Amino acid sequence: MATTGATEDKMMDAVTALVDLSGNKLFGQVDSIGRNDTPPPICYPAAFVYFLFARRTESQPRPVYDWYFDVVVMSQNLEGERALAKDAYSLFEAVRDAIQGKDFGLTGIGPFDCIDVRLGELDGGVIAYTLGFRTKAYLPVPTRQ
Repeated sequence: MATTGATEDKMMDAVTALVDLSGNKLFGQVDSIGRNDTPPPICYPAAFVYFLFARRTESQPRPVYDWYFDVVVMSQNLEGERALAKDAYSLFEAVRDAIQGKDFGLTGIGPFDCIDVRLGELDGGVIAYTLGFRTKAYLPVPTRQ
């Protein structure tokens, strides 16, 4: 069964691999929130992936959990809110498409489902959207000893 950290790493790999039509990386920074001691200075556009929580959905005979992850997509554009929003929309749509429906070949992990997109912050030419993802984690059937 895949670990939470390995799952988060695969999500970050998918976001890191995103490129524009010219082959340039979409994000200047892709990182995990919570696994670093001190966050580095932000290099826009940026994406931050993190495990949010797990909820058990089935228990017999195999434990099954819904795992929830968030991806925060941050963009900066000083040309005004309209340009800022347009940039952010294309970025979060690319992230959604890179993760939605994928299982990344991880054992015991179901396909990811993007369950929501929320505006997180809009301030001083910086905008942040949070994409919520859910996947199923199928744990091994417990054995009696």
